[in-house]
Amino acid sequence: MITFIDDHRQVYGVEPICRVLPIAPSTYYQLVARRADPARLPARAQRDAMLCGEIRRVWQENFQVYGVRKVWRQLAREGIQVARCTVERLMKKLGLRGVRRGRFIRTTVGDSSRPCPLDRVQRQFKAERQRRSNGSIGSITGGYLSPSATFHLPRRKQLIMQNSLGLPSWHDSSKTVSAIPGAVHQPKLPVK
Repeated sequence: MITFIDDHRQVYGVEPICRVLPIAPSTYYQLVARRADPARLPARAQRDAMLCGEIRRVWQENFQVYGVRKVWRQLAREGIQVARCTVERLMKKLGLRGVRRGRFIRTTVGDSSRPCPLDRVQRQFKAERQRRSNGSIGSITGGYLSPSATFHLPRRKQLIMQNSLGLPSWHDSSKTVSAIPGAVHQPKLPVK
């Protein structure tokens, strides 16, 4: 928006443009003043500008190998107090990354311009029949009935046991609804 106002301010003026756009004229003038005088920037922006230079210097002095943690520790050794998350944010902004040990993991990238080889053994990649237990996992597994009452419905492990006992494995909403009163009175499991 600021560049648009800069481009058209000679023709229309700042205030008429700001009436149409969702920006106050004072905001525009404040941003223009900050561009002209870096001392008027917010304290965080001024500190970020100083830290960007220090981070880039430390990263280059160490053969462009250091990552966030090592750059942060080196800055601390030099007496520059800065949070690790700030170093991470500024390194990301500057496009600086550390080198990882070991090889890069590269998955196979197929060449789509070349034709695929013929399937000479006539493979069929299909299951004989669809598993019935897939439909037995309901969309409701637990929830709150009131601030003091929660309920828990069977999960996959219980459904596998149910299938091994020969119980029906299909999903029936009436059974789900009928399980809610019993689930309310179950002992409450500790929350992780």
